Amino acid sequence: MLILGLSVDDMWEMYGEFLITYACETGWQKMLFCMANNLQEFLDNLNSMHYFIDKIAFKSEMKGPTFQCEPFGESGLKLHYFSFRQGLFPIVKGLVRKTARLLFEMDVKVSMLERNQERRKSGMVEHVIFSVEPDDNHRKGKRLFHKFRNTKNYDSSPAYNLTKSMLIGLRDFKNIFPYHVCFNKQMVIEHIGIYLFREYGLEYKKTLKVSDLMQLVQPSDIQLTYKNVLSYLNTLFIFQLKHHSKRNEVQEGSSEAFQQPLVLKGEMRPLKDGNSIIFICSPHVTTVKLNFERFRYTKLSADIQPFIKVKVQMGKSTITVIENHQNQRKLGQSK
Repeated sequence: MLILGLSVDDMWEMYGEFLITYACETGWQKMLFCMANNLQEFLDNLNSMHYFIDKIAFKSEMKGPTFQCEPFGESGLKLHYFSFRQGLFPIVKGLVRKTARLLFEMDVKVSMLERNQERRKSGMVEHVIFSVEPDDNHRKGKRLFHKFRNTKNYDSSPAYNLTKSMLIGLRDFKNIFPYHVCFNKQMVIEHIGIYLFREYGLEYKKTLKVSDLMQLVQPSDIQLTYKNVLSYLNTLFIFQLKHHSKRNEVQEGSSEAFQQPLVLKGEMRPLKDGNSIIFICSPHVTTVKLNFERFRYTKLSADIQPFIKVKVQMGKSTITVIENHQNQRKLGQSK
C-alpha cells in the first residue's frame, strides 16, 4: 500500500469495484441483470442474493452482510450496511459505484454519513450509513430517473388496504393465500391462511402470537418485533413452524421423526391502517426430496409439486453453472 500510495480504505474500495467486475466476467452477469430494474431495487435485493449464495448455492455457514435501502432527499438513496466483520465497509462504496456503471449505465456518488456499533442477536455488528447520489442525467425530473430510484409515489413503503381495494372477502383471501399471516403491533395474529388455520389446530386458539406459531430464520440477526419488521420490509423473510401439522405428525422414535416442520418464505407488507403487517409467503423447499417430505400427506401436494419441480430444476441449473466455474478455476490453478 505504501508503494501504491493508497490507504487501506482506498484498497477496499478498489476491491469492491473488482468484485462486481469479476462476478460479471465469470457468468453471474445475467443473474445480476435480472435482479432489478433500477439501482434501488438492486440494493433492496442484496439480502436475498446473499441468502441464495450462502445457504443454497454454496451451503456456507458464513454470515454475510445485510442491507437496508430507502429514499433520501429529492433524488438520493440512503443505504444501511450491517456486518459482523469490522472495517470492510469501503467495499460497499466501490461495489455500488461499479454496479451503477456496469448494470445501469450511470455514475453515482457514494458518501459515508455515519458509522457506529450495534448489538444484535448474534453479537456486535458494524452499522454504516451511506448516501448515494445519481449523476445529473438520473436526478428527479430527468427522463432516466427511473433507472436510479423507484418512481412510484409511496408515503413511506408499499401498503395494502384489505378492506377498500380488494374485491374479495376475507374468507376468499384466506383460501387464495393459504399460508399468509397477518399480525398487529403487539405481534398478535389477526387472521391466517386456511392451511395453517386447519392443519395447526388454530380454531381453538383465541389469542396467538407470531412467536407462538413460528420462529424467525431469516433475517437471522434481529429480534422479532413489529419495529424491526418495518425496518426490514425489503428483506426476504423465512420462518420455520414450531410444530408439525396434523397430517405430518409422526410418532416419537419413528424413522420420520427427524423431519423438520414446514418452512415459509416470503415478504412483509404493511396494511394502510398502519396497525398491521401481512406476511405473504409460500413453502420454502430447495430440492425435490424436500418437496415430497414436507408435503407427502397434504392435499396441496399434487397441485404445487409441478411448480416446485420447475423451480428446483432452475436452481440446479444455476448451481451447475457455479460448479463448472469452480472446476475451471481449479484446472487453471493446477496448470
